[in-house]
Amino acid sequence: MPLANSKLYLSKVADVPEKTWAYLAGLIDGDGSIGIYRNSSISKTKHYTQGFRRQHKLVIGINSHNVLEQIQAKVHLGKVRTYQYVNKPPKLYHITIHFLDFSPNEIRVILPNIIPHLILKKELAEIVLKSLNVIENERRTERQHMLKDIDEEFHYAFLRSKNNEPYS
Repeated sequence: MPLANSKLYLSKVADVPEKTWAYLAGLIDGDGSIGIYRNSSISKTKHYTQGFRRQHKLVIGINSHNVLEQIQAKVHLGKVRTYQYVNKPPKLYHITIHFLDFSPNEIRVILPNIIPHLILKKELAEIVLKSLNVIENERRTERQHMLKDIDEEFHYAFLRSKNNEPYS
């Protein structure tokens, strides 16, 4: 993480009480998602040498926009977003979902504070943090091997978290 970003985000969360981190961890354990996803969409400006790019995600999704704004105000990080889905005609239902998501640099600051409080998603959070902290200056092939191993580790941890047996 660039030093300037590190100082910026760390200064934002310096006054966040421990009980707020514990509350955030509980929300993530219950209504959140922690993951490493692969985005394979082709961009006109970017060419992905492996055919995809990794996206690190930390998201909380609940029905209350107001609650998410309060959480955002307490941790001084993240963006509250709203997603609306209306099914195709005859438009029988309309779903509105509010979620609070965080950038990779924000995730680097949040995870060390919430990992001690996580129960269900603790292992996943530790692996995501490890992935985010892979040094950019490593030789490319070494870095790719490290990230591939971390991706596999995350996959098996995800299956364990869902009580599924890893397949071989």
